[in-house]
Amino acid sequence: MEIQLQSSARLTKEVCEQLEKIGLKIQPSDLLVRNFCFNAPVVINGTTHIECSKIDAYSSIAIGCYLDTVAVGRFSTISRNCFIGIPEVEPSAVSAAAVFTHPEFFTGLTYAPQLSPNTINNALADATAAKQVLQAEQAEKMAQAVEMARANNNGSDPVNNDNIVTAVNAAVTAKDTAHISERETVTIGHDVLLQVGCKVRAHVTIGHGAIIETNTLVDKDIPPYALVRNSSTGAEVYGYRFSDEIIADLLELQWWQYDFPRYMGQGGAKAEALNTTLNDIKSFISFLKNEDLSAYPKIPEAWRYLAVKDEKEITLYNVTADCNMSALCPRYPQYQTFVDRAKIELYRQQQYQARLS
Repeated sequence: MEIQLQSSARLTKEVCEQLEKIGLKIQPSDLLVRNFCFNAPVVINGTTHIECSKIDAYSSIAIGCYLDTVAVGRFSTISRNCFIGIPEVEPSAVSAAAVFTHPEFFTGLTYAPQLSPNTINNALADATAAKQVLQAEQAEKMAQAVEMARANNNGSDPVNNDNIVTAVNAAVTAKDTAHISERETVTIGHDVLLQVGCKVRAHVTIGHGAIIETNTLVDKDIPPYALVRNSSTGAEVYGYRFSDEIIADLLELQWWQYDFPRYMGQGGAKAEALNTTLNDIKSFISFLKNEDLSAYPKIPEAWRYLAVKDEKEITLYNVTADCNMSALCPRYPQYQTFVDRAKIELYRQQQYQARLS
């Protein structure tokens, strides 16, 4: 069995209810594209498009969001109507029309590009070389991921270890992909808040603890704990949540490693003392510095790769925290010439016909 890169699927209510039992709260109105990865608990609140993305524990996605190749850290909040992973546009190109940038949209139409057999053969040769490069770079890392996944799987989840090997082999081979390139990933750190209507460009990194104000276009990397608002020139850092000393302490303590919500939910004097510090950052830091943090539970690295076959059938694979969604779901680069994009599409068509024969 291979991982199927489903073009799009909304899961049934019954499947969503089963996923909630293992810590993923997702709605039948959420659209999953090309699968995704999560480390429970994770909440996705509805009418959200999630493509080739991964979300870490205690993070939530509000309604009406769009995530394209995004890695979200722990304890982060994506508010309503955020669009994350906006692709770059080449302004010097002749045209930004989809017929030039995505000619595959026009497949089968009479004015689709027609190239000679020699051009097709060249595209096939390029594709073979690209697959060999990917195979060499990914094989060792993927093999390690398989072994770790096997070690971590205790049989309690609906995970088939035999499928892991096949799935990873499929990812390494990257069948039917020409001119392979990794998708540009948006990285959102831990304890980040994106307020309503934010938009984030592809390849941007938002540091831990940052707060992005409503309707901001984030077009550059954001440092940890920055306060960011929109301006005439894009995202503007206008301040920081805390002093340099406090920020340094927070980055050193890395409090997001610990499962404080679960610990406080169990009750007790220590849990109550921790709870009283949450509205006072200095008290919070002082509390952590004076505690034996080894006594507190850490959030487990229990990542699952959710592969969607259709709305009623899914498969869960145990994977490692560094599971690279970009490598598992490669994207064709944004070629500037119509011919190169057409070569890729013709290669895909030829491979499809070969499978049918």
